[in-house]
Amino acid sequence: MTCLTASDLSLLETLEQKLTADLSVTALAELERELFRLRCELSRADWESFCSEFPKRRLFPILQMGALTRKRLSGSELALPQDVFDTVLASPADDLISAWEQSLPASRSVRARMSYFSREIAEVIRVAVKPRILVLGAGQMREASDALYAGHLHHAEFAALEPDPAVQESVRRKYARQALQMEVDLSAFADAGRLFDLIYSPSWLDASDDPQALGWLAACMEMLRPGGRLLAANFTPASRDAGWMEACWNWRPFYRLEEDLAHLVISLKHPEVRGHAIFRDESGASAYLEIHLL
Repeated sequence: MTCLTASDLSLLETLEQKLTADLSVTALAELERELFRLRCELSRADWESFCSEFPKRRLFPILQMGALTRKRLSGSELALPQDVFDTVLASPADDLISAWEQSLPASRSVRARMSYFSREIAEVIRVAVKPRILVLGAGQMREASDALYAGHLHHAEFAALEPDPAVQESVRRKYARQALQMEVDLSAFADAGRLFDLIYSPSWLDASDDPQALGWLAACMEMLRPGGRLLAANFTPASRDAGWMEACWNWRPFYRLEEDLAHLVISLKHPEVRGHAIFRDESGASAYLEIHLL
């Protein structure tokens, strides 16, 4: 059982009554603030216990009207990045809960990431001669769809790493005419040497602890051509909807601040790193990391 105080329980019950009696944006915003407060004040173990028990609460069937909460996996298995990203990008905001979910900083940040990577892909294709581009954690590759559907593959080659066989098969069917190279393991690309002008990842930092992140960042450094770039995005702990993401969506990213991303770059100790840049998107929910090679 979660160690909630009597005051915490009373407030949650009041919010449940509000949401049951009158579903409104105001009541949803109050719940979001309360979830964020509980996430900050409870011990990690108590918060994890609260999240696992959250679907049993009276308000959860109401929240499941939203596409993202509806996709929450049963049991203890956490949502994967593609569960969250693909639902944000593909679900219409045709009811109050779904519209609320789509307005949250995390959802706005997912859409901002896709726009950012799409622009960067277009720029590489514009300035480089037959560039090679690799995406890590491909998902449905929506950020690359403009380039792929526009027939730019005579200007560029795309490759993708996607460990999920079902997602990989879906992408293969979607871009069957483009003959994408798709692999399930990073070593399949690493063994080929320095082939890529751009490597980007919409979500791998979110899904990786520091040792894992350092491992794949180091591997990517060895796959970039001279002058190449690596781009990645990461949710920040400052996101006010972190409590909502974890309790309602069962999504627990590894959050990082700008200094955490800078520490990853320093820890790489790679002699060919020319420089790096770190910045946030407009929502404030994600920080971006760019690494440039000599």
